[in-house]
Amino acid sequence: MHGLVDLIIGFQLLEESLKQCIEGAFSIIARKTDGTLRVKLSRGDLEDSPLGRLIDQFATYVSDEELVRELRALKPERDRCARRAFLTIMMGLSEPTDEEKHEEARRLAELRQRVTSAVERLTGHWLSTAATLIKSSEVVRRELSSPEV
Repeated sequence: MHGLVDLIIGFQLLEESLKQCIEGAFSIIARKTDGTLRVKLSRGDLEDSPLGRLIDQFATYVSDEELVRELRALKPERDRCARRAFLTIMMGLSEPTDEEKHEEARRLAELRQRVTSAVERLTGHWLSTAATLIKSSEVVRRELSSPEV
């Protein structure tokens, strides 16, 4: 059960990373359009969004199709883990055999690695986007502060 709990926490981190990326995308759009587009998004708008909806929103702002495919492939895995945890805790599933435990541990470790990799890629995507935003803001600031010739 410990591996399953760790994995569910990993999925929560994945959801939080998606929310931060979406929030960041809206922030960039708001800054880049300088008020010409009305961009309204609050953290509350994302807070109760299910993983599938977050992935769909994220997919509209990112060009990394491989990452989007991996995120979509992870969603049913997250659903299975949540159901498994619920059944184990609430319904008292019978104890699996040693062979079943070994196979489950292997599968959970593999899935945990996929989730960790996805979170790392999301974090990298956001850091890259933020760096680009900061760099472009510095260029604009320099252009505005330099005297016209």
